Order: sequence, then structure tokens, then C-alpha cells
Amino acid sequence: GLSTSSASRRDFLKFLGFGVGAATLLLTSI
Repeated sequence: GLSTSSASRRDFLKFLGFGVGAATLLLTSI
């Protein structure tokens, strides 16, 4: 959310982690 930078950063890290995990699965599946 926009209320606190820590919350938005946590959401960003969660989204980034999900993206990295998905990319890793795709790369390893090739």
C-alpha cells in the first residue's frame, strides 16, 4: 500500500520473489 513504504516494499519483494521463482521454473524446465 501507499500508507507505509515498508508495506509496499514487502509486497514488491513478494512479487519479485514470485517472478524469480517462475522464471527459474521456466529455465529449469527447458
